[in-house]
Amino acid sequence: MTRFPIKQFLRFLIVGTINTAVDLAVLNALIIISKRGREGLLYAVFKAIAFTAAVINSYLMNRTWTFPRSADKRQVLEGGQFLFVSLVGAVLNVSSSWYVATFVPRVWKTQGYWPSVAALVGTGFSFALNFLGYKFWVFAPRPASARQPERAQAAA
Repeated sequence: MTRFPIKQFLRFLIVGTINTAVDLAVLNALIIISKRGREGLLYAVFKAIAFTAAVINSYLMNRTWTFPRSADKRQVLEGGQFLFVSLVGAVLNVSSSWYVATFVPRVWKTQGYWPSVAALVGTGFSFALNFLGYKFWVFAPRPASARQPERAQAAA
């Protein structure tokens, strides 16, 4: 029976907190600078830009600190897998935060903070998907069966 990787999960949580700060900082900076984008299509564009900044930070931190490096996996493959999981997470993150920012009524006098509240909802929706995808696919060692064809080609 495999134990739950508590240390990795806590590191992922710390990296996720930092990524959330990056995401919110970029999102709010774009809204403040443009004086627009608190909802609607421009919000989704700003959120996608902010998410991209956070995902770059996420890759660098998760690859070097959260998950052990897999020596048998090429960095291009790992990066492609990370990008795929992150894009699926981005669709979930951006669409759920856009929905909240655009259609959910503001509560508890949060009008000024609503874009950030919506962004946090999106983060919550993509958190579990990203952890599972990174842990069990992106940063996981390649199975032996997937490595053998490369060795056979190298020997030929």
